[in-house]
Amino acid sequence: MKRVARNFLGMFMAVLLVLLAACGGPAEVKSPYEQGLELVSLLEEMANNEVYITSLAADTNIYSILRQAGQGDFSQPEAVYRITVSADAVLNLAEMDLSGMSASLQENLKSRANTAIFSQINSLGGVETLAAASVCTAQKVFVSQELEEDEIYLYTYEDAVPVAVSFTPGEDGAVSATGMFVLYDADWENPEASIERLFSVFDVTVKEITQ
Repeated sequence: MKRVARNFLGMFMAVLLVLLAACGGPAEVKSPYEQGLELVSLLEEMANNEVYITSLAADTNIYSILRQAGQGDFSQPEAVYRITVSADAVLNLAEMDLSGMSASLQENLKSRANTAIFSQINSLGGVETLAAASVCTAQKVFVSQELEEDEIYLYTYEDAVPVAVSFTPGEDGAVSATGMFVLYDADWENPEASIERLFSVFDVTVKEITQ
């Protein structure tokens, strides 16, 4: 009986050690590119979830825009572009006087500039296009040491609307990411030319990302 108990205890400890080793293993580190893809998947799910869009998009036209956007093939990006925009240029264009703001308030405003840019681009398609993009907006926070400045990743697809994901790094490696459909029709068959045209008034840098 004692031998059985000892054998059982030995097996129990062995299993426990295996489980502890598994739990203590290194967590999977995902790149900003991969984090952005997860937001793309979430946006696709939003646009294809009948309950979600009927609850938030009561207007028939907005509903139709989202349903059409969700029908695209988001399985594999055709190309992804990293876009960096000077926040100072954005705020100067808006003719905002920052002199009466504290340094922390100015930084907060600058960190929101990237996220607002694609909302402005969607607004070029009209109020309904902007409203539809606002309904399907996804956010997440993760930890990454790769980002040193605010960036936008534009995921383009052969048979789907583009998705813009803005990344804002914070303290201790924390990164806030916001994704939205780019529903404004800007001839996305030639993304680089469209980006240059849409961002012509900004100090912008565009680089294609290869994975």
